[in-house]
Amino acid sequence: MLGPDHLDTARSLSIVAGTLQDQGDLAAARPLLERALAIRERELGPDHLDTAASLSILASLLQDQRELAGARPLHERALAIRERVLGPDHPDVALSLHNLASLLHDQGELAAASPLLERALATYERVLGTDHPDTATARANLGSLRGRRKLLV
Repeated sequence: MLGPDHLDTARSLSIVAGTLQDQGDLAAARPLLERALAIRERELGPDHLDTAASLSILASLLQDQRELAGARPLHERALAIRERVLGPDHPDVALSLHNLASLLHDQGELAAASPLLERALATYERVLGTDHPDTATARANLGSLRGRRKLLV
């Protein structure tokens, strides 16, 4: 009804992709997320927060598929958009830092992951407080990173 390039179509594609991911069908979810990203980039522009969200979701899927090299530039781009639009002290920026740190951890780049996770934790503590679940997750992941264990996120 709205057409293949409408923003509501992109949202629907993302919802269906999320359901497929929940069912473990990452391969089927991927083209839907790629199409949703393309619509948002075209309709909203490359620096819109919804575009950053699509980049982050697709990057996480690629990371789950162990396509780490493909996920990295998407996480980096999402982080750059969020920093530019929201400023450095926003929880969504901390989330992007956390996501990128997780990817770097998976790539074995622990020295590069640590300062990103430290920055995410500091932002969560300042903005959300020390008892917030996101703060606790970042704190636990920083401990896991330092102990060279698998991260929670």
